[in-house]
Order: sequence, then structure tokens, then C-alpha cells
Amino acid sequence: MLTVSLAASLCTARDETSVREQMHAIAPNSPVEVRFYDGSKLRGWISDVSDSGFVLNHEIKHKLQYSRFTFDSVRSVRAVKSVNPSHMTRNILIGVGITVVVIGALLFAAIARTPPLT
Repeated sequence: MLTVSLAASLCTARDETSVREQMHAIAPNSPVEVRFYDGSKLRGWISDVSDSGFVLNHEIKHKLQYSRFTFDSVRSVRAVKSVNPSHMTRNILIGVGITVVVIGALLFAAIARTPPLT
């Protein structure tokens, strides 16, 4: 039992140190994605990093919020290109859908114009 609790505390300390080192390595006001142990994630900008935690600027309903988090609540942090997620997949699917509808309409029109076989 003692071995399990020691191993768990070492893993937690190693994870916390890792997140702390990652935060100090990322430049201030850089866009990041922060994942928490409760499964949630936030995208925003790091504005202040201290020994115990950091401040994340993030948007909620188009308003900028400043939230302070401790390192022990963070599972991972990674730098991202943009705080807003990319819509490339959605746009490709919309383009494919429009193409399929247009081709279907053209085929239907071509079949409707042909005279019936007698």
C-alpha cells in the first residue's frame, strides 16, 4: 500500500513539474490548448506564469476572461497555431455535399429529358 501511494505521488510530482516546465518554455501571449484532469479543455493565451500556476486569457461568449489555474489541475498544455479551431474539414464536407447535389440534379434533369422507350 505504501509503495502504491509513493509511486502515485512521484507520478503526480513528475507530471506537475512537466506542466510547469512546459508553461515556462512557452512565450507569453502565445495561443495554447490546456487540458485538465477533469477532461475539459480550454484554448486561450498565457498571460502570467508563476511558481504555483498561471493565468489564461480565453473567450467566453465573445468576452475575454482571465482565469487563474494551478499546475496540479492541468494534465497537459500545448502550443497551437490559433485559439479558434480550424474549419477545414467542415468546409470540405460542405463542398462535397454541394457537388453531390449538383451532380444528382443534373443526372435527374438528363434522365427526365430523355424520351420514354416504347
